[in-house]
Amino acid sequence: MNLLRAPLSAVVVVVVVLALVAAAPAQGAGFVDVLDTPSLISPLASKSLLQSVVRAGDRIVVVGQRGHIVISSDGGATWKQSPVPVSSDLTSVYFVDDKQGWVAGHDGVILHTGDGGEKWDVQLNGLTANDPKRSATRSRVRTSPSSTSGLPTL
Repeated sequence: MNLLRAPLSAVVVVVVVLALVAAAPAQGAGFVDVLDTPSLISPLASKSLLQSVVRAGDRIVVVGQRGHIVISSDGGATWKQSPVPVSSDLTSVYFVDDKQGWVAGHDGVILHTGDGGEKWDVQLNGLTANDPKRSATRSRVRTSPSSTSGLPTL
């Protein structure tokens, strides 16, 4: 009789383990890509870790962690957070005049503004950085199929 119970117990244990495994979330299921997630607007953004600062005309533009970009038009007395389409850490900011500026950051992010930092658009990120080279290589292979020696597979 004990021999019959042992296999049944083993079956029950296997069924329970399989049920637990199936109920557990898949690894990586909660992953959210910072390139697809806009920066959160936070009243504490100007107090977060900020990496780079620049003057853009009479404005001060500061960039930092989690895609935070904050702007001051009164010499730093008050700050306003700009909406940013990514939440990657931003590490560098540069303006050529009071309107045109660029920000660079982690994950290959390059953002551009044409209005002094009020609105930012993605110009490049790590996912799209190779697109021009890939497109040129594909075009070259289509026009000259014999030139494929030494080219990586696409």
